[in-house]
Amino acid sequence: MVGAQEQAELRFTAELTQDSRDTAATRVAVIVANEGSEPITPEAIVYTDPRLSQSLTGGRLREIPPGGERRFPLPLADPVCAGPVDLPPRLLVRVGSLEREVEVGDDVGVIDRWVERRCAELDVEAVAPLAFTEVRVRPGGATAELVLTATPTGNGSGAYVIETVGGTPVFTSVSAPWQPGVRVSASGSPVQVVLPARPARCDGHAFGEAAGATAFLVTLLQDGERRQVLVRMEPELTAEAIDFAVRACGL
Repeated sequence: MVGAQEQAELRFTAELTQDSRDTAATRVAVIVANEGSEPITPEAIVYTDPRLSQSLTGGRLREIPPGGERRFPLPLADPVCAGPVDLPPRLLVRVGSLEREVEVGDDVGVIDRWVERRCAELDVEAVAPLAFTEVRVRPGGATAELVLTATPTGNGSGAYVIETVGGTPVFTSVSAPWQPGVRVSASGSPVQVVLPARPARCDGHAFGEAAGATAFLVTLLQDGERRQVLVRMEPELTAEAIDFAVRACGL
């Protein structure tokens, strides 16, 4: 751990990343590379970005050897959905009494994707939140109906059209792609979209994709703009859906 040394010796670079487990847990991760000549053990890692409503604090802090790197998770905060952004994101690392702050690389656009997706979710929720509410197994057990429900808030005159629903590693459409094309209004009645489904694959690898097995990408048209939101089944309904797929596959 860095002790009584000059502040100039605390040198590092930082890069954002995100894998499927991070996405499912609503977090990103930062890879911190120690470019100094001594090991460092961060006591605080703080990511600040004007696109987010608050700073993100890193977890699972541990030693980074000289010339090495470590990956630290950062739970995401809601974005700031309005206004231009003209300041770069920064990462602060504190080791004892020493602090260093650097700009953070994001070559794959992790935060941009989060802002786009989450702002779309917030706009959809203001009109009618989307949720899966039922899994109906059809006679014979080979197919089921996944019920996606839009529940209007009753606030304002907003609306959107549910254009398509994408499959997952475990579930796909029975025949034609899911293209509901139904309109949902904030002041209207609840809308149920019934999605005839079957297992996409029956190999063990497909069922190992736990993070995305029941996370469905929904494309909507709202205020003339095409947007996408990820709708995840709640754990209890996920268990029902997975049980159906396992039995349909004869596993």
